[in-house]
Amino acid sequence: MRRLLTNILILFCCVSYVAGQDVISGRVSDKTSGEILPGANVLLKAKDDIILDFRVSDDKGLFALPMPISQNADSLILEISLLGYNKYSLPIMSAPKERMEILLEEGSVQLKDVVVKADRISEKGDTVTYRVASFAHEQDQTIGDVLRRMPGIEVMSNGRIQYQGLDINKFYIEGNDLLGGKYGVATNGISHEDIGAVEVMENHQPLQVLRGISASDHPAINLKLKEGSKAAWLVKGHAGTGWSAEPKGTIWDGEAFAMTVLPKFQTITTAKSNNIGNNLCAQVSDFLSARRNTDLSSYFSLDLPAAPSFKENRTLFNKSYMFSTNNLWNMKHADLRFQMDYCRQRIKSRNSNQTTYFLENGPLTVLDNRNGSLKENHLNGSFNIEINQSNYYLNNSLKTELFWDKSDLEISGDNSVLQKADIPNHYLSNNLKFIRRFGKHLVTFSSSDEWESMPQSLALTDGRLQRTKDNAFYTNKHVDYSFLLNGFRISLESGVDGYIKQLRTNSNANDSIEGKESFSLFNLYLSPKIEYSLRRWDFSLQYPIKLYFSAEKKYIQSASFNMKWKPNAQFSLSMTGGLGELPISFHNLHRGIIMSDYRTFIKGAERLYFNSRKNISSHLSYRHSPNGLFANIMLMKSWLRSPYISRQEFEGQNITYSYVGTTSNSQTTTAIGNVSKTLDFMRGAISLNCSYDRMASSVLSGDVPTSCANTIFSIGPRVNGNLSERANFSYEFTCRRTMLDIGGQKAQTANNYSHFFNLWFSPLKSLSCELSGEYYNNQLSDSKRKDMLFLDMNLTWNIRRRVQLQASLSNLLNNRTYSYKTFSTLSAFESVRHIRGRELMITVSLTR
Repeated sequence: MRRLLTNILILFCCVSYVAGQDVISGRVSDKTSGEILPGANVLLKAKDDIILDFRVSDDKGLFALPMPISQNADSLILEISLLGYNKYSLPIMSAPKERMEILLEEGSVQLKDVVVKADRISEKGDTVTYRVASFAHEQDQTIGDVLRRMPGIEVMSNGRIQYQGLDINKFYIEGNDLLGGKYGVATNGISHEDIGAVEVMENHQPLQVLRGISASDHPAINLKLKEGSKAAWLVKGHAGTGWSAEPKGTIWDGEAFAMTVLPKFQTITTAKSNNIGNNLCAQVSDFLSARRNTDLSSYFSLDLPAAPSFKENRTLFNKSYMFSTNNLWNMKHADLRFQMDYCRQRIKSRNSNQTTYFLENGPLTVLDNRNGSLKENHLNGSFNIEINQSNYYLNNSLKTELFWDKSDLEISGDNSVLQKADIPNHYLSNNLKFIRRFGKHLVTFSSSDEWESMPQSLALTDGRLQRTKDNAFYTNKHVDYSFLLNGFRISLESGVDGYIKQLRTNSNANDSIEGKESFSLFNLYLSPKIEYSLRRWDFSLQYPIKLYFSAEKKYIQSASFNMKWKPNAQFSLSMTGGLGELPISFHNLHRGIIMSDYRTFIKGAERLYFNSRKNISSHLSYRHSPNGLFANIMLMKSWLRSPYISRQEFEGQNITYSYVGTTSNSQTTTAIGNVSKTLDFMRGAISLNCSYDRMASSVLSGDVPTSCANTIFSIGPRVNGNLSERANFSYEFTCRRTMLDIGGQKAQTANNYSHFFNLWFSPLKSLSCELSGEYYNNQLSDSKRKDMLFLDMNLTWNIRRRVQLQASLSNLLNNRTYSYKTFSTLSAFESVRHIRGRELMITVSLTR
């Protein structure tokens, strides 16, 4: 019987393979000479001009595109174009049985005596192209500086990019994925002068095998180099030194950057160092990396809180070093990518805090001064092989992340103690994905294995010591089979998850339990899914069924849906939702009490809880590229029902967090919106950003159930543009309101206002001046506000075309503190943060 089933399976695979997938293939040649034409753009389009797929003819003039199964054959158009030749197009009724011979005729364009004005933004189907030169300002250093000025695009300080409110899923350079998720190296490194255009590909499906079968909601970005920057080494760097009033002494900032883009090889290698407050470790973050399934995190909390709406580099007293190399080899059928990053950072920070806890018998206030330092050593490496073909896909990624961090935090005030934490973290993972396409059938196999270890310790000068050694291993194996039937895609996924965790604790604080405990969890799941496309509508419904094996069996069901409507290339509306059960974080599963810092203790959950969750979200976007108008809004709502409630108990100023087996509910509401428009008359743009976030929950304060809600609302416009050929400006205003509502008590509020402005002008061709500043008006109490003004100035002298000398003076007014107030669950936090003083730096920059 087993042999018969095996033979049937082999026969099925053979028949499916022979059936194959319809492919449109051809060769592009010169009609007159017969010479083959490499580099021709080959586009497969629907009749509404939406690009379904594209290729570039290879060195032999050949191309091949898969026939989209979800499209009607009589609605397809093949379009071939090449500079110097007339455009060639023909309708595709069905996939040709033989290779097509495409013969292009030479053509020329006669120009009259007219002024030609290139569009700043253009669109073709689902691709939006921004012309970099029309958005760049003289003071811009990197492509990230220019991207921040493009409507519809948001760039965070670490280089992370969003388009129309959605994270990008790929960052290409000349169509190649060199950096993976670590594209912050590019946004903070590549000179904008080497980039001709930025292409945004909406609804980008990076896997060729899924094109025409499974759509993506997320966009991708592709940087198009200028002709003179292709196949050449692009090298730049700068070195600067100066003096600082606080911390008193010498300061420096240096960078070396090298990049080349060749037909078969790409590389970006950069080295940076500074002690002027720039966090270099954040620039090598992997923005596309999924959350670790090992689910470990440090039990110790010695970090100083971040100051909201304030530039991080003003608060960091640092010494940072970073090296990153990213390399991509284009083989015949595969891409090989190797990445390695090393970051070493020493950070010091000081602040004075007042923390108020709102308790059932009145508020409790704790005053302390914090003088902290953090020593970070991070080494990351990854090796990836990818084969991305129209009939199959293979990707294997091996990654390691090694952290050796140490933190010291000295507390004075109501308590005096020095805390020293040793917090290393070691992580290793391997992820494999294979997809094979047999005509209208898809078979997918995925494998993931992750291991993480965190041997950590916390020592206090009063003699208390806490040690933890956390180890976890996660494995997942699953197979997915899907097929297309009359516009439907029907899938069935099945697999197994395995999770093993071991925690060893050793403490002499607060009667903590010592010893070793283990936790294991196995999960069998079956997940049917159905997708349907009808003209401008896409629908999907998924119904996972899971069976958990731990101390006891747990059977859960869940469901999720997705709907998208795209009536044209400019407008789209999507909606997602789901309901089901999820286990709590495995990090919170431990017996006894663990000391988190000198006055905070955590008692873990002794058994595995499952939360019931419902969520719904919608995303609406609109763009009119010729007019430079972009708008989007995202609305999200979620409900969480837990069989436990969080509890906080005070003994003097010491606080213990734990879990009590009582049902509790929480809700989260989020709204984010943005509208932006180009101002072509001054080569600028204007935008309005707003966000609203509210989380309502309940907590046991001692033995009293207490409801609370945290709300944050912000709104503000931004505008930039040219005042003349030798002057430009930018301005941003933000109004931010935070609020804490506690049942039965007066609501706590803080209204903060911030202004950011920048003015650049060039009195001489080779000399320019830049003035920038920040003004904050922060509410600290009902009757107390704090005004703070910061000014910076840069003078730049272009000695030669590629040699620049710059003198920078930051914090001209020599302010030394920044004050703010924030809220958390049942508490308010007021802080006075010590900041960097006046600094003078002289920098020399070179480019090639």
